[in-house]
Amino acid sequence: MVCLGVDVGLRYVHCVAMDGSLAVIEARSNLVLDQLRQWCSEQRPDAVAVDAPQCWPLPNTRRQAEIRLMRMGIRCFLTPCSIRMRQLPFYAWMHTGMQVFSMLDSLGYRSFVEYLQPPVWMEVFPSASARLMGKHPPKGNKHQQRLYLLEQMGIEIDLLSNRHLVDAAICAVTGIHGLKGRFAAIGDRQTGFIILPAAPGAL
Repeated sequence: MVCLGVDVGLRYVHCVAMDGSLAVIEARSNLVLDQLRQWCSEQRPDAVAVDAPQCWPLPNTRRQAEIRLMRMGIRCFLTPCSIRMRQLPFYAWMHTGMQVFSMLDSLGYRSFVEYLQPPVWMEVFPSASARLMGKHPPKGNKHQQRLYLLEQMGIEIDLLSNRHLVDAAICAVTGIHGLKGRFAAIGDRQTGFIILPAAPGAL
């Protein structure tokens, strides 16, 4: 069982491969889409957990998954429903993320919620995962708290050399939880689900 966690940036992605025992197999930063495609095509991880929205909301609406996160007290960048807003430079990373999902579809990966069996992709959100899995994090910045969380889970952090890889590792942990059936899905079929690390029906 292997999950590839993907943290999405403006132009590049940052990836951590993790097995079912939560051992970090490999970590790579600053990959372009073609490099990610090659990695997924050659290594064929069972799941790819991506920190980015999988689709845009309908006009004048919000994605239900994001509304649910906000109601849980978890802040997130709301995916814009306005076509004009989507063209702003800030949202370039969302376009990159949707390209990742499209690429995974072309390689035969399918939505985790729809299929459950590998190979699958899933949308995840490290901030939500860290909050749900975290227990009494130390004072400090977000990066330090997430490193502490990973260490508390027994995960070797030597290969996680930057904050993007730390977030990718949390994505991978969330994906492993999903593959093992310890997850909750929030959202709807129209605008997509976000997978959270929790017992089914817990949220």
